[in-house]
Amino acid sequence: MTQFILHSSIIRNLPFGKSSMEVAKTVVDALLPFKNGGGIKTITTDNGPEFANHEYITKKLGATVYFTDLIFLAKRMY
Repeated sequence: MTQFILHSSIIRNLPFGKSSMEVAKTVVDALLPFKNGGGIKTITTDNGPEFANHEYITKKLGATVYFTDLIFLAKRMY
């Protein structure tokens, strides 16, 4: 995860694999300390199956989760 305002990264290990629920819980645990200051408004992820539980992240953090559109990005490059 990269935070663009402070230019920092948050890295967490996934000891039980990268199932969608494991990733969602890890994202929430990592970002929950930033919630109270109103610091999390949006999260952008790729379209991988590990982000299938994005509703859980939205419910716990109150942040909107967006997914990248790789076809749109590829078209913009040319």
